Amino acid sequence: MLPFLHGGKDKIQLSPYRPDELKKGTVVFFKYKNQYAVHRIISEKNGVFNIQGDGNLTKEWVEKDAIIAVMKYICRPNGKVIDCNNFWYRFCTNCWIALRPIRKQLLWLYKLPRRIKRKVKTQDKQK
Repeated sequence: MLPFLHGGKDKIQLSPYRPDELKKGTVVFFKYKNQYAVHRIISEKNGVFNIQGDGNLTKEWVEKDAIIAVMKYICRPNGKVIDCNNFWYRFCTNCWIALRPIRKQLLWLYKLPRRIKRKVKTQDKQK
């Protein structure tokens, strides 16, 4: 779920959902093809939800029955807690949804500093 969630670092708080919470931008915990996942709702059509991970390029269509819970809070390793209903969080995630057509390029740029750092470390070890 990069860039909003960092796997293995951030923790999330999930809660059972109310039907009115299942809307564009909401992060849901769901079961898809016998696996559990956390992705963001992109759209909804006739009770079926188009869901995509923030760091993914592929989308899934899932029935409402497959959705188990919604994400309420993100807990960062430094103790900061982010309310997923916060105006700025919703604003940023809606921008991210709108930028889906260039997501691949944005993710490449987002990950670039990490790749450079890793390459420098590898070169230092070889010396």
